[in-house]
Amino acid sequence: MRKFVTAGVTAALATAGLLAGTGSASAINRVTCNEFGYTWLISPATTCWANRGSIAVTLYDVNQIQSGNNTGQVASPSGYVNFPSKFATYSFSSRRVDAITIY
Repeated sequence: MRKFVTAGVTAALATAGLLAGTGSASAINRVTCNEFGYTWLISPATTCWANRGSIAVTLYDVNQIQSGNNTGQVASPSGYVNFPSKFATYSFSSRRVDAITIY
């Protein structure tokens, strides 16, 4: 009986550990700026991003977002800039971007 209980407890703990470790995966990645479907962050060193997720970055002097086939937001010390519409351009004062989220 003792072996059965120990095995049951071990199985329960293993299952709980597996469940605690699962979450939504973030697939966002930096891509070459060669397609208008990507999200473009316009700056002296323009970068482009694809796929859903969030990523911490440090991008300086960003002053425009071209959303491509995406919606999302960027975070900066001066607040968030949302890009709620696909294939739209959002211009703003130059700022450092610390995070990008694509929905």
